Amino acid sequence: MKQVVKRPDHRLEKWRGRLKFLYSQTDDWVPMSYYLDMKRDFPEIPQLLPETIPHAFVENHDQAKYVAKKCVLLVKQADKKTPLQMR
Repeated sequence: MKQVVKRPDHRLEKWRGRLKFLYSQTDDWVPMSYYLDMKRDFPEIPQLLPETIPHAFVENHDQAKYVAKKCVLLVKQADKKTPLQMR
C-alpha cells in the first residue's frame, strides 16, 4: 500500500474551485490534522461532516446513503455557483 508523502498543492490550487473533500470527525486512516491543514491552506475545499462516519462507509448502506446525499448537495451547490462555460 502506498502512503501519502506530499500533498499535491499545485493541483489543489488549480482545481480549488471545483473540489470538495469530505472528512469525518474520526477516521483511523485520515487524521484530523489532514483536515486542519487543508482548511488552513484551502478553506473552501474541506467539509467536516457533523456526524462520525467511518472511513469504510461504503460497507454500511445507511452511511453510504448519507455520504451520497451530502455529495449530491455539494454538486447542486456547485452548479449554482459555476458559470455554464466551465461545466
